Amino acid sequence: GNLDAAQSEKLSALMGESVKDMQSVSMVMGAGKPGDSFYGNTVGLMKVKDSAAYLVQYKKMITAMGEVMQDPTTKAPMYAVRDLKVGGAPGLEVTMDASSLAQGPQAEQMKEMFDKMFGPGGKMNVYVAAADKTTIAMAYVSKEKLNQLLASYKSGKPGLASDADVVKTAEQLPEGSQWIGFVNPKGFLEFINVVVTTMMPPGGPQISLPPFPQTP
Repeated sequence: GNLDAAQSEKLSALMGESVKDMQSVSMVMGAGKPGDSFYGNTVGLMKVKDSAAYLVQYKKMITAMGEVMQDPTTKAPMYAVRDLKVGGAPGLEVTMDASSLAQGPQAEQMKEMFDKMFGPGGKMNVYVAAADKTTIAMAYVSKEKLNQLLASYKSGKPGLASDADVVKTAEQLPEGSQWIGFVNPKGFLEFINVVVTTMMPPGGPQISLPPFPQTP
């Protein structure tokens, strides 16, 4: 909301360039353990025209976002990016600093919530790397998760699409959809329990939803 017309136009152009050669995106968000960041089990794969070119453009976009989206008090950038190697592949570490959003009377509570949601200091890292010439892999919070994703992808073993429950559900969906989403009721309830357990203050009442059976 604080961007002027020129800044908004610049970001829109960079975002448009970053998705221009993107062909598909697959994301998985899984339940973690109590105490983990809420995004600690989130990974994804993108099919692009050229992985190396995509990483260059993506870095430009994040750098521009850091230049225009800043902490209103300290003027520190809310987004930062640096080069790194992941599993021997060229990659990026993107840091989003949400701590400056914790303002007003509830600032302390918001800071605590951001720490639990994103990571220490309200900062969330996203790790991105080229899995091959036309595939980008990403993982939230943990570089190790990205290493695991790269190893799984390069192994060639069937992924979530081969899961029996996913296959059973997919057979009932209409053909030709641009977007497809699957929700595992058992996993969703586990995720809610993690969120509730993490957000409850120490010494407070412990609330837990009953487990849900495995289903398609």
